[in-house]
Amino acid sequence: MTVPKQRRVYPWLEPSSAKTDAKYRVTADGHIRLVYVFDRRERALLTTDQHSRLVEMVAEVKGEHGEPPSGVFYINEWRHVLVKAGGGTWYGGRYDRLLEFDLDGTRISPVAPGHLSPGDRWVGPRVGVKYTLKASGDDIYCRRQIRPGRQRDEYLSDYLASASDVVRRWSRYKRAGGSIYINEARELFAPVGTDVAAYTYLGRVSLDSWFPQPDVSDEY
Repeated sequence: MTVPKQRRVYPWLEPSSAKTDAKYRVTADGHIRLVYVFDRRERALLTTDQHSRLVEMVAEVKGEHGEPPSGVFYINEWRHVLVKAGGGTWYGGRYDRLLEFDLDGTRISPVAPGHLSPGDRWVGPRVGVKYTLKASGDDIYCRRQIRPGRQRDEYLSDYLASASDVVRRWSRYKRAGGSIYINEARELFAPVGTDVAAYTYLGRVSLDSWFPQPDVSDEY
């Protein structure tokens, strides 16, 4: 008798956001939806039907938990597909194609446009995984669950000797510290100042200047 494989809970940070513009969603008709924010008053619902394999990956995880195939998912900085299902976050596989959307002839992409510089207003999607910049501006950390009821704070300086130098390149644009987001193209952006509807571009992250990639080789 073959014993069904049991998928493992994702071993790194679990994305969590109540904001609809900070996540992707597979719709009931098999499209991928993005809530794109212009400003405090205006937003647009954008969809694409060009990623059937990704839709299947999400549906597979959801089905293992007896849930409909539609729902929320994320793609993190290592292009790992993270699916919310059954009260947890699960690794659905790796997806290397970028999710791009059309907005009246303009391409909306997780990659920063060539004209964008750190300190400029971020114009891409706001989907990303949240980390926290220390108020001192010299380190970044995240809080992850290592087992039920037990959490651990992971600091970039635990893994990278030059963390303070790297982080200060980004913190000059977010001096008070706080939430920052990294997307699947490894672009960093964050709310800065009092206008919570405006996000500031912080720059692009090199993987050799970031946290180590979590081991998903034995995800089952």
